[in-house]
Amino acid sequence: MKPMVFCCWLFLLLVYQPTLASQGDIAGKYLLAFHACEQNTCNDPRNHQVYLAESNDGAIWSVVPGWTPHNGSVPDVVRRGDSLYLYSTTGIRRYRFQTKTWEDPLPVTLKTVSGAEEMYVDPSPIVDKDGRIVLFYLVGTRGYDPARCAPGQTSCTKYFRSAVEVDGSDGTDFQVLDGNRLEIPITSQSSASDPDLFSDGSRYVMYISRGNSVQVYTSAELNGAYALLSGLPEGYLNQNTGGIPSGFYHAETRKYWTYVHIPQGNIQVIKRALHSSLSTPLTATDFTTVLTGADVAGLGPSWSVASPGFAVNESSSPISVKNILNTNTFKPGDTLVWEILVDGSGKADIYLAIVIPSGEFFTMESSGNFGPANKASPIISSWQITPGQYRVLAYSLSGIEPPGTYSLYALLVTAGKNPLESHNWLAVDSVSFHIP
Repeated sequence: MKPMVFCCWLFLLLVYQPTLASQGDIAGKYLLAFHACEQNTCNDPRNHQVYLAESNDGAIWSVVPGWTPHNGSVPDVVRRGDSLYLYSTTGIRRYRFQTKTWEDPLPVTLKTVSGAEEMYVDPSPIVDKDGRIVLFYLVGTRGYDPARCAPGQTSCTKYFRSAVEVDGSDGTDFQVLDGNRLEIPITSQSSASDPDLFSDGSRYVMYISRGNSVQVYTSAELNGAYALLSGLPEGYLNQNTGGIPSGFYHAETRKYWTYVHIPQGNIQVIKRALHSSLSTPLTATDFTTVLTGADVAGLGPSWSVASPGFAVNESSSPISVKNILNTNTFKPGDTLVWEILVDGSGKADIYLAIVIPSGEFFTMESSGNFGPANKASPIISSWQITPGQYRVLAYSLSGIEPPGTYSLYALLVTAGKNPLESHNWLAVDSVSFHIP
């Protein structure tokens, strides 16, 4: 069995070298998740189909190459490293840039500290400073619209919470954080739903859909308490000109991009407003249509497009590793100094390996010594990545080392995941040296 492990692991390292800069077939600078439904069928979410579009300017959108729509509603998307995470009512689909493939949908589970499963709707993902996905959501209800009060109630409170990704789950399992991020009292004639999270560099912004209007709340901390933004009338950024929002702050132009959907005749379309401030209300003339059913191949003018979820298509937590050697040729009496340079954020298992001239490989174990031949073992598990340059070893050659070419590998793998599966790789680098 060991030779088989050796072959698989070494083949992946030698042949399949992922590049974090690779965009695969999804090359647009920006991404927009949305759902589509045919005219007069949209009131039933079971008729909604999830789509993903790309753009280089945020205004002209086209569905990503090879896209196959799937059942789901109110989608949102986020990129982390070389993976996309597309959430909707049917769970999560992940795209791997390294292999240019979409994985099948998987269920998403949120659990409280007590272990009870939490009902949720309208998930909005964001990557935190530690490289973890955090889901913001409206607490779900059973048997009635979670955005509204229960039948017979004249008033109620809607609760918006956040949950942090469980290590090793790769976006499928979440731990509900204590407290509510936001509580909104409503009446039987109103609604509150569809949180959307983004940062403008100085604070975190939460958009809330109030029917065809958008309210704005802010917090200094991602998982802190959110307060109604002052300066707007009752916190409304726009009223009756579009809801189910998604926001983005474009730092280079210092503009906010606010996407909404709005009824247009018998269908819904997606519009965008560009604005310099969150303190000035938007009017209908501030919004421009950027996507309709007629713009999507296979749909048409009788189709609605709705519920935009925006993301930047770049690694939110770029992780890299580089091997550093003091020279590439060593003779007896020389000292080989091996260091690695690590950058990025998040958690990872670290594998450090040497391949000797015979073709066998050895990985360094947590003791600092090399383990058995052809067995892949991490030197550190679930390491909280701290950027820096680290000394791996300083080895003085005695003259008994076999001559030939040696290779050193540094591999960072998603914490708790199988290193034999290349889509779990976060970063990899190799360097060779020679002993005459």
